[in-house]
Amino acid sequence: MDEKTTECLIIDNGSGTLKAGFNNVHVPQVVFPNVVGRPKHKGIAFGMTQKDRYIGDDAQSRRDIFNLKYPIEHGMITNWDDMEEIWHHIFYTFKNNNNNKKINFTFFKNNKIKTLI
Repeated sequence: MDEKTTECLIIDNGSGTLKAGFNNVHVPQVVFPNVVGRPKHKGIAFGMTQKDRYIGDDAQSRRDIFNLKYPIEHGMITNWDDMEEIWHHIFYTFKNNNNNKKINFTFFKNNKIKTLI
């Protein structure tokens, strides 16, 4: 990447799958189901510290004991709180690599974009 090109994190928000990575890499560094899971019953996950929500593969692997919510339906964000949780997860995943970098999101063209900042 030359000096004039700014490195940025690209987040492709799909209805079923989220992909994220830097623009200077030809394939996404992170790909996971765009889903948030919450335990159906408190205290059901024995032998592990239970969180109040799980993201992506962690949620899907526990689908039998979790309620799964997909924050994007038919290309439209329908649950902003869950979508922000997923973005927080992405930012945490890339925390050591994204300081002072731009972030580009992809959205379905008819989305009503909420101010993120």
